[in-house]
Amino acid sequence: MAGRRRRRTGKLGKVLCAVFACLFLTIISINKFMLEDRLVQAKVKNEAMKAYLESEKDRAEELEGLKAEMKTRKFVEETARDKFGLAYENEIVFEPGK
Repeated sequence: MAGRRRRRTGKLGKVLCAVFACLFLTIISINKFMLEDRLVQAKVKNEAMKAYLESEKDRAEELEGLKAEMKTRKFVEETARDKFGLAYENEIVFEPGK
């Protein structure tokens, strides 16, 4: 009788090991597919961020150019004339319609 119990326990142990191994492999496979999906999403996000960074670098260069332009005397004169209606003392200003 003792021999039969060992055989049953041995068979049950082997079956349980096989079930746990299959379950473990299934879980690993599912996680692998989920990680691959996350990797693809991360790559897409990375490419979008690279494009955004490039556009921001271009914008920064453009702003640097505008900053340099604003420091010129010509820009100050044009702004004073256009926005504030100022002119030099010896300058004659013609107004349309008058």
